[in-house]
Amino acid sequence: MIANPSYFDGGVWANCPVMAGIVEAVCYLNVPLDRIDVLSIGTTDEPFTVKMLANAGIAGWNKTLIDLLMNAQVDSAIQHARQLVGDPRFLRVNATTSQGLYKLDDSKEIESLIALGNKTASDPSILYQVKSRFLNGIATMDWKL
Repeated sequence: MIANPSYFDGGVWANCPVMAGIVEAVCYLNVPLDRIDVLSIGTTDEPFTVKMLANAGIAGWNKTLIDLLMNAQVDSAIQHARQLVGDPRFLRVNATTSQGLYKLDDSKEIESLIALGNKTASDPSILYQVKSRFLNGIATMDWKL
């Protein structure tokens, strides 16, 4: 047993855990990549740009640098996952909001975020895809030989 193990919150290294899920399915559960359909559910997205900070220097970046790193990890994970499983087998559900509208670490936002999630999930095009692809009652075939 390790004396004082250290753990990192998923938000530190996997703000979007879609790639971790694919790797675990393929490497640890031996699921063939061509048998994986991905439903990736986000926690909101907002427009993000660093154009105005191009010449600001490190001091001018402040919190924006952290946002940049987090957004880059999310975008990278989504694009890599989409490339691995293919566009037809990848569904991303996420609401885009106005800049600064929600703070995900503020408990006062919970009711508003629940309402936003319900509205997004109720979109007919999203609801149809989720029901027909992931909640269709069809049992998956065993992938082990």
